[in-house]
Amino acid sequence: MNLKSLLALVIGVCLSRLGLAAPPLEFTAEGELTYRVLYQGETTYHIAKNFRIQRSGNRWLIRTSDQLAAADLDHFNLYEETAADGFNLYQLTVQDVFAQSWQLLLARGEPELPDPRRLTVLGKVSAGVVPVETTTGVDAVWLAYAATPYFDGITNGHVRTLQLISPQFPELATVIASWRVEPKFPRVLASVDYHNDGRTVVQTADAPDQIQPWPAPYEHGFVDAKYTAEVFTNLAGFHVPLKFSYTTWWPDYAATNRLVIASSVEGRLTRFKAGVNGAPLLPKFPRTALITDQRFAADGVREFNYTIPAGANWLAATDPKIDAYLRMFKKNPARPLPPPKPVPPK
Repeated sequence: MNLKSLLALVIGVCLSRLGLAAPPLEFTAEGELTYRVLYQGETTYHIAKNFRIQRSGNRWLIRTSDQLAAADLDHFNLYEETAADGFNLYQLTVQDVFAQSWQLLLARGEPELPDPRRLTVLGKVSAGVVPVETTTGVDAVWLAYAATPYFDGITNGHVRTLQLISPQFPELATVIASWRVEPKFPRVLASVDYHNDGRTVVQTADAPDQIQPWPAPYEHGFVDAKYTAEVFTNLAGFHVPLKFSYTTWWPDYAATNRLVIASSVEGRLTRFKAGVNGAPLLPKFPRTALITDQRFAADGVREFNYTIPAGANWLAATDPKIDAYLRMFKKNPARPLPPPKPVPPK
């Protein structure tokens, strides 16, 4: 247990004896996100999303979904859910496989899900608790409401970057960060700066990808991502962000040689309540899902696939079925279990 965690425990015990104990660390927060991708100052992609996070201690479940009025008709993700139980990260994407579904929903004004027989469900489970995302906004919501337990466990200032890093270059996945925690309950993050160490991956058509220094003056490092809780509010005994943002930058060395915004997520809280109503904080399967399991890299298995039927639970790493899947994969890694085939509605 580090000094911060020990101090929090001592304070909690003292408050409890005085009859002033803080409420249980359980809450549900909902809000809106605006996600943008930019190139040389111009927005090239934009989407508005809704979010909901349910948190109980160090366990949490985040759901994001496109706002239908702003949805791209070529984008068929109905919603994404990401959860952590303190050990593993669980991700689920639910897609409608029929192109006209968005148009039907928009035309009819139907907020409910389409016929479940039209759904494709993709899941992933991996070791760790840090959501590495680029387009769903889960990373920003996690930083705003659920990331403090992870940062409290960091003792050397090195954290997992939230940006996607190729498995070919694992040395770039951990970066130096500096952060500040809001001291009022429930001690959420006030700000985080992620520091690039001055290296990047260079891609060329006639040579393998390789790590090289950024051109001057960025070869010595710079802040390439920043989270900020811009406005706090007090609700139901909780001091939480009302507005927050997460922004990434990259050096535009080919044109201006200045840092320019690569992407941004802006969040706004719209509803908040204490408690999670006993909800299981793991994504549920609305139909059979194809799962990619990445928990066994230390055993020499980067990932393997299997299916889980609708209504079933995620498989624990110690489940006998997982052991059978591992043996099957090691015998023939080129043949993962096939995904479920969508059944068209009648």
